[in-house]
Order: sequence, then C-alpha cells, then structure tokens
Amino acid sequence: MRPQGSFFFLETRTTNLLWLGLLGLVVIFFFMLVFEAVAIESRIGSQVDQQLEKYGFERAEVVVSGRDVALVGTVSSREASQRAVQIAKSVEGVRAVITQMEIDPLRHSHLRLRRDQIGGIEINGELASVQAIDDLKEYLSIFTANDGTVVFEVKHAAEVTESPWLAIVSEILSLTENIENLLIEVGAYRVVVGGSVSTSEQYMEAIKQIQDAAEKYELALINRLATIDRLN
Repeated sequence: MRPQGSFFFLETRTTNLLWLGLLGLVVIFFFMLVFEAVAIESRIGSQVDQQLEKYGFERAEVVVSGRDVALVGTVSSREASQRAVQIAKSVEGVRAVITQMEIDPLRHSHLRLRRDQIGGIEINGELASVQAIDDLKEYLSIFTANDGTVVFEVKHAAEVTESPWLAIVSEILSLTENIENLLIEVGAYRVVVGGSVSTSEQYMEAIKQIQDAAEKYELALINRLATIDRLN
C-alpha cells in the first residue's frame, strides 16, 4: 500500500502541472491575439496607404490603432479631406476613420516647364486631377508634334487645389515663340516667365502680352526675361 504522503505529493504535482499547462495556453493565446492584431494593423495601414496614393494623396500619413485609422497631413480644402476619409473607409477591415488633416488653402498645384532651343519641352509638377494631367499631356504632344520631344513628369496630387494651369501654359506658349530657353513656372497665385529674346522690341512686346495673360488669370507676373544684348 502506497503511503498517503506520496499520493498527496503526486496529486499536488499533477495539479501544478495542469495549472502551468493552462497558464502556458493562456500565454500562447495572448501572443496569438497580439500577433494577429499587429498583422491586421499592418495590412490595414498598407492598404490605406496604397489607396490614398492611388488617388493622389501621397503626402497623407496613416496611423492605425486596431481597426481604427487616423489621417494626418495637409490638404487644400475640406472637400479634399472628406475625400481622403472616404477612400480610407473603403478599405476592408477599417472600423472608423478620424481625420486630423489640416486645411491649408495655399497648398497649390504647380507646374515648371522648360523649352529648349530645338523645341523640346520638359515639364514637371503636380496637378489635382488625372483629367487635367491627361489634357495637358495631350496638348503638349500636339504642340510639339513637329518640333521636339516632351519629357513629362507631372504627378497627380489630390490634396492640392484645382487650377487653370493648362489654359495659362497654353496661352503663354502661344505668345512666346521667339523666346529662347523658355521657362514657365505657375503656382500659388503667380507665374514666372524666363528666357531670352533677340531685341528690345521683342522683349517689350512679349512682356506686355504675358502681363495681359497673367492679369486675366489673376496671377502676379515675375519677369525673368532678358534680351540677348543684355546677356552679352
């Protein structure tokens, strides 16, 4: 017959092992939940980032807590902020979206265009809509069809303001055929025009026409034109 003390010892040891096993299962389950939550946050953050970038909100910062998303950054209008929220909400698994985006009406679209001596054009910048980019690209391809190539590096940025840059760029290009090494910069209520012309008469005529165009679009003109004789 086994001594009673030995039986009590075995029973206690078995109970302790059971409790340790149960505790181990609880710990494993806890870490599984933690890892799953981290994986969900990572997936949601990545997908929200991708969707915002797809629709032009490249500067928006995404902060994820569980299934809740906070958007941080700067946009040009309340409408742009609401659009970013809608895009984030469309991602599967997102429970709520909080916007902490600041409204800055000075966040303007902008373009920088250079035309070389053989008619080739290089242009970069940001526009608020894909349609505006397509329209600009189509216009430049027609404009340079017989003269040179177009290097087009204009990006879609939904957080910037809509602006009539195609109209002002096309008008200035049509007025500046005699300007060599033409530079046009538009954005933030101003237009910069640079380059060189052969004579003072061409200089005065170009400045008057460009100034009239700038006033029509309510833009301040920054003149960086020069005549060849001044450069020499």
